[in-house]
Amino acid sequence: MNTNVIFAVAKRDLRSWFGNPVGYIFILLFVGLGASALMVPMEFFTNNLANLDTLNGYFPYIAVLFVAAVTMGTWNSERANGTQELLFTLPTSDLNLLLGKFLASCGVYTLALLFLLTVPIRLSMLGSPDWGLMFANFLGYWSLGVMLVAITMLGSLLFNNLAVAFVIGLLLGALVLKSGDLLSIATGSPSWNLVGPEGQFGEFGRGMASLSGLLLFGGLTATFLFLNLVLLSRRHWQNGAEPSAHGA
Repeated sequence: MNTNVIFAVAKRDLRSWFGNPVGYIFILLFVGLGASALMVPMEFFTNNLANLDTLNGYFPYIAVLFVAAVTMGTWNSERANGTQELLFTLPTSDLNLLLGKFLASCGVYTLALLFLLTVPIRLSMLGSPDWGLMFANFLGYWSLGVMLVAITMLGSLLFNNLAVAFVIGLLLGALVLKSGDLLSIATGSPSWNLVGPEGQFGEFGRGMASLSGLLLFGGLTATFLFLNLVLLSRRHWQNGAEPSAHGA
């Protein structure tokens, strides 16, 4: 693993993202949707509590929508700019390229979460929030989002069209989010709801930064990154890239 290449690819993609006004618009929309999900429901006022409970109910859907938009151009932009062949012939491995792309998307998502911190800061002006609970909430937001990055990157890898890549990434992310519900229906056991991504995310929402939740999100992230790597290797070989360039 070559960290210099990984950070170089990540830096290049981050510069490309923040060199475009659309990137800032996406982040503002993400923060706006988060603030609306928190304060628009009447439960926020009837509960009379300075917490993120109403946001937690909607956040997984906001996150998958935003992350799919972030990752839809991960590989498409290379093909559109004609730099894909150059990237694949660099003297480095597919893993380094993939981790660089992954790190860049996670960086965009993390920055968006930092902007979302304005919401609990605003809550502190209205009441006395539990900052331990807030920390657990945001740890859940970040862990969930990183997992979704690994999942939705598949859309850009599989399809050249941005819109199609976005939709496929969105569907894959939603499918994994709802996997606990789907398994509960298939097996007839409601316990799968608790161990699935949404169930584990709910634990963070209640202020419990559980090891099981971190292991689930981390394991799914690693699994989908491996799937990305397999498909990436297969795709660039089909496109005629030099085998020697990515043998490491």
